[in-house]
Amino acid sequence: MGQAALAFADDGADRTRVTIDWRVDVTVDWMRRTEWMLRPVFVLAHTVIMASGERRLRRWLRAAPRRRSP
Repeated sequence: MGQAALAFADDGADRTRVTIDWRVDVTVDWMRRTEWMLRPVFVLAHTVIMASGERRLRRWLRAAPRRRSP
């Protein structure tokens, strides 16, 4: 559970910067109980997953037809 907010900003040179603010509420009991010990593992897993998502998004955007606004 949690909330996410995305912000899009013109970054010039036909680029858009996307900022993601993702607030996660951990509801799984074992994660809450072991957070003090497993935090480095959780951070690493999050980093790996986000990097994978970024690669897939970039690949998808490169393959998408470009649209120009008038």
